[in-house]
Amino acid sequence: MKKVLFIAFIIILNNPTFSQKYGEVGLFVGSSYYFGDVYSTPSKDAHTSFGLNYRQNFNSRWALNFLARYALISGDDANSNVAFETQRNLSFQSDVYEFGSVVEFNFLDFKPFKPQSFFKIADVFTPYAFVGITLFYHNPKAYLAGNLYELRPLSTEGESYNKVSVAIPFGFGFKFRLSDRFLLGLAAEFRPTFTDYLDDVSTRYPVSPDGLSKTGRDLSNRALEPQGSGGNSWGAQRGNPYNNDWFSYAGFTLSFNLKKNPGSCHFNPSK
Repeated sequence: MKKVLFIAFIIILNNPTFSQKYGEVGLFVGSSYYFGDVYSTPSKDAHTSFGLNYRQNFNSRWALNFLARYALISGDDANSNVAFETQRNLSFQSDVYEFGSVVEFNFLDFKPFKPQSFFKIADVFTPYAFVGITLFYHNPKAYLAGNLYELRPLSTEGESYNKVSVAIPFGFGFKFRLSDRFLLGLAAEFRPTFTDYLDDVSTRYPVSPDGLSKTGRDLSNRALEPQGSGGNSWGAQRGNPYNNDWFSYAGFTLSFNLKKNPGSCHFNPSK
């Protein structure tokens, strides 16, 4: 079976449909957003994000895109109109560093080079969709008395979690071929994750604050009014443990085609 799969793989790579393989390097610039337990809106909590892409195009329909991204995400209950969130009064911000790859499918034929003749149909535009897997690092922090503290070491919910997690990126966008060497892409990208601690909020306040440091207690329980029935918030609900957190991007990529158009050569024998 392994030999059969290997032979099939070689046949696919040598198929004429893959003869137009070419690579692109690109720069991504856009905005980053967060969806989780702490209140957040795109109008107030959008931040500039940027990154690098390397796209390997196998033919006019399929491509594999390797990416590296940086994003800042944040949320603040003080901006919420929900009474529970306003009284809970939590906030956070986190730098996110992401690495991974996605498989892209172009809905229209999208070939690497624009025809030199205006009388030919140019494949210069296509909508596309993608899905993949990425690994990311996050480190939620919050301000207290003018100082910024890392939240994970303080165990604000009495729990430990990993700063490294996995996301399943998916989304859609549009590609525009500006020339033989330059391509513009616009995309909306979504990142459901395998963690509920992008914001350091997931379950309940610790039952007792005795195991927390003074700073840990102050950052764990910032409620304006008691959230529990016992006259304080300890042991009461703090977040929603049933839904993991998301982050997302919206932006554009400017890419450079690493393969020169052979049809532009003056001595091209095919012309």
